[in-house]
Amino acid sequence: MTQALVLLLVDPKIESSVLTEIRATPGVLEANYIYGPYDIYVKIEGDTKESIRNLIFDKIRGLYGIQSTTTCLIYD
Repeated sequence: MTQALVLLLVDPKIESSVLTEIRATPGVLEANYIYGPYDIYVKIEGDTKESIRNLIFDKIRGLYGIQSTTTCLIYD
Protein backbone atom coordinates (compact mmCIF):
# COMPACT_ATOMS: atom_id res chain seq x y z
CA MET A 1 0.00 0.00 0.00
CA THR A 2 1.06 3.56 -0.70
CA GLN A 3 0.29 6.32 1.79
CA ALA A 4 0.50 10.10 1.64
CA LEU A 5 -0.18 13.17 3.74
CA VAL A 6 -2.20 15.88 2.05
CA LEU A 7 -2.00 19.33 3.63
CA LEU A 8 -4.96 21.59 2.87
CA LEU A 9 -5.69 25.28 2.87
CA VAL A 10 -9.44 25.63 3.28
CA ASP A 11 -11.96 28.47 3.18
CA PRO A 12 -12.39 29.22 6.92
CA LYS A 13 -16.15 29.64 6.60
CA ILE A 14 -16.70 25.99 5.69
CA GLU A 15 -13.81 24.11 7.31
CA SER A 16 -16.07 21.82 9.33
CA SER A 17 -18.14 20.70 6.32
CA VAL A 18 -14.97 20.10 4.29
CA LEU A 19 -13.52 17.99 7.11
CA THR A 20 -16.75 15.97 7.36
CA GLU A 21 -16.75 15.28 3.61
CA ILE A 22 -13.09 14.30 3.59
CA ARG A 23 -13.51 11.90 6.51
CA ALA A 24 -16.30 10.12 4.60
CA THR A 25 -14.13 9.65 1.48
CA PRO A 26 -12.93 6.08 0.76
CA GLY A 27 -9.14 5.88 1.02
CA VAL A 28 -8.92 8.49 3.79
CA LEU A 29 -7.35 7.00 6.91
CA GLU A 30 -7.56 10.11 9.08
CA ALA A 31 -8.18 13.83 8.78
CA ASN A 32 -7.87 16.55 11.43
CA TYR A 33 -7.49 20.27 11.93
CA ILE A 34 -3.95 21.52 12.48
CA TYR A 35 -2.38 24.81 13.54
CA GLY A 36 0.24 26.44 11.35
CA PRO A 37 0.42 27.31 7.67
CA TYR A 38 -2.20 24.65 6.77
CA ASP A 39 -5.73 24.11 8.08
CA ILE A 40 -6.29 20.36 7.74
CA TYR A 41 -4.09 17.32 7.23
CA VAL A 42 -5.36 14.17 5.56
CA LYS A 43 -3.63 10.79 5.64
CA ILE A 44 -4.64 8.70 2.64
CA GLU A 45 -3.88 5.22 1.35
CA GLY A 46 -4.12 3.49 -2.01
CA ASP A 47 -2.86 0.39 -3.76
CA THR A 48 -0.60 2.39 -6.07
CA LYS A 49 0.76 5.90 -6.57
CA GLU A 50 -1.77 6.25 -9.38
CA SER A 51 -4.65 5.51 -7.00
CA ILE A 52 -3.25 8.13 -4.60
CA ARG A 53 -3.13 10.63 -7.44
CA ASN A 54 -6.69 9.84 -8.46
CA LEU A 55 -7.94 10.24 -4.89
CA ILE A 56 -6.28 13.65 -4.60
CA PHE A 57 -7.27 14.97 -8.03
CA ASP A 58 -10.74 13.41 -8.38
CA LYS A 59 -12.02 13.59 -4.80
CA ILE A 60 -10.09 15.93 -2.48
CA ARG A 61 -9.19 18.79 -4.84
CA GLY A 62 -12.71 18.81 -6.21
CA LEU A 63 -14.33 19.61 -2.87
CA TYR A 64 -15.84 23.06 -2.58
CA GLY A 65 -13.75 25.22 -0.22
CA ILE A 66 -10.34 23.66 -0.89
CA GLN A 67 -8.01 26.53 -1.77
CA SER A 68 -4.80 24.51 -2.25
CA THR A 69 -3.17 21.18 -1.47
CA THR A 70 0.36 20.00 -0.78
CA THR A 71 1.01 16.27 -0.99
CA CYS A 72 3.83 14.37 0.72
CA LEU A 73 4.28 10.68 -0.13
CA ILE A 74 5.08 8.61 2.93
CA TYR A 75 8.22 6.55 2.55
CA ASP A 76 9.06 3.70 4.93
